[in-house]
Amino acid sequence: MTIESLQNYELIKPIPVIVEPLGDKIFVAEIPEMDLSITGNSVGDTLILLKDHIATVYEGLRIKKNLDTERTRQLRMLEAYIGKSRRGWF
Repeated sequence: MTIESLQNYELIKPIPVIVEPLGDKIFVAEIPEMDLSITGNSVGDTLILLKDHIATVYEGLRIKKNLDTERTRQLRMLEAYIGKSRRGWF
């Protein structure tokens, strides 16, 4: 599966995601290269939660200074997929 869009950002390219069931009613969605994963009660719910998680992690890493090596790597990987922020009209 892939994530084709994020709510507040344009994507440079789709983000590949692995979704697997953990029993009958729990699913895990992960992006192993970025060390990101999340669980939810359905495939759709899990993907929505993962999208929110990606944006939160990306925003958090962008504002931090002096990232360690692993967080710098994670930010660079996210930047390979995430482009400009979208402006909302109110």
